[in-house]
Amino acid sequence: SKYTFLSYILSECSKKYPSKRMMAIESEDLYQTSYSAHANRVGNYLNFTFSIEGTNPKLLEDEKYMDDVYNFFYEMIKNPNIDNHSFVKKNFDIIKNYMEIDIESAKENPKKLAFDGAMKFMDDASISASDMLGTQELLNKINPKNLYETYLDLINNSHLELFIIGKFEKSEELLSKKNLDVIKKITNGVKEENINDLYVNNIEVDEVKY
Repeated sequence: SKYTFLSYILSECSKKYPSKRMMAIESEDLYQTSYSAHANRVGNYLNFTFSIEGTNPKLLEDEKYMDDVYNFFYEMIKNPNIDNHSFVKKNFDIIKNYMEIDIESAKENPKKLAFDGAMKFMDDASISASDMLGTQELLNKINPKNLYETYLDLINNSHLELFIIGKFEKSEELLSKKNLDVIKKITNGVKEENINDLYVNNIEVDEVKY
C-alpha cells in the first residue's frame, strides 16, 4: 500500500509544482513531456520506476530543452512536497481519496479477484500473495510522516539502474556534461554499492566520451 501510495503522490506533485495542474502546465511548456512514477512487484522484488518521455530535441528550436527536461525529472524525484518531515496534508488527502476509490473498484474486478485468490491459494505467506494496492485497513495506517519515511528509504537504500534512450547517432547527444550533473544530483544520497549502472542507449556510461 505505501509504495503504491508513494507512486501516486510522486506522480502528482513536487515542491516546485505543488498541484497536478501546475505540473501539467510545466509538462505542456516542455512540449508535452510525460512523467510518471510506478510501483509493481516482480517475483519477490519491488520494482519502483520513475520515467520521463520527451520530444526529440532535434525537432525543436529550443537549445535548453534537454536541460529543462532533466531538471524537471530531478525536481519530481528529489523534491517532493514536504513540510516538517511529512508530505503536505492537502496532497496526501487527495491521493488517499484516489486510493480509496481504487480499492473499492478492485472489489468489482473479477479478473483481479481471481488472480489475487489464486496467489493466496498457492502460498498465502508469499509476498506474491500480497496486493500492491492493499486494503482500506492498511491504507488507514499510512500518514504523511510515515509515507515520507518510506520515500527516504526508497530513495536512499534501493538498488538503482538508470536508462536513457533516444534516437541519436551519438550517446553524448543524450547525456551532456550538464545533464550528467543532474543525474549525479538524482543519485546523491544513494549508497554507492546500490548504484548498479547508468546506460545510455544500452552503452554503459563509463564508455561515453566527453
